[in-house]
Amino acid sequence: MPRTNADLDFLKGRLAENLVKLMLRRAEYTVIDLGVARTDEVAQVIKDKRGKTIKEVRFMPDFIVQEKNNGHNFNYLEVKYRANGRYTRKDVDINYPYKNTYFIIVSPNCIQCLHYTKLVGENIEFSGTEPKLLNDCDGFTIAPEIIDEFTRYATQFYTGV
Repeated sequence: MPRTNADLDFLKGRLAENLVKLMLRRAEYTVIDLGVARTDEVAQVIKDKRGKTIKEVRFMPDFIVQEKNNGHNFNYLEVKYRANGRYTRKDVDINYPYKNTYFIIVSPNCIQCLHYTKLVGENIEFSGTEPKLLNDCDGFTIAPEIIDEFTRYATQFYTGV
């Protein structure tokens, strides 16, 4: 079976998710896999189906992240790979049901983070040229050297694909 762009895009996305998950765990966050819609079995069942629950499952964020030093606070986390680092409110479905979500955009050059309210409510976007880096994100406290390390991994992994 020949390789398709969809296969490569799927791999790039999974790599971005795993990079972010490992980075957050290194920074001592608890990260729980949540994005069941990406599994083949669930994807086949919900494909082209309608309804509130199906839509919520389809848009389910990738992870739940427990805040450090506060075992009672959790945030949703959606990870996206973008070669150019750009992501705007137009990329978020108008009916996105998870308003307490942080979006992390991984590109070969940087790892960026914005909360849903800033991305959609304030129309701030990931430009790819002026990244909102994780160390500037209100929702996460990650040592700059950890962010730098995982950004280098992203650069190494995504170069040439």
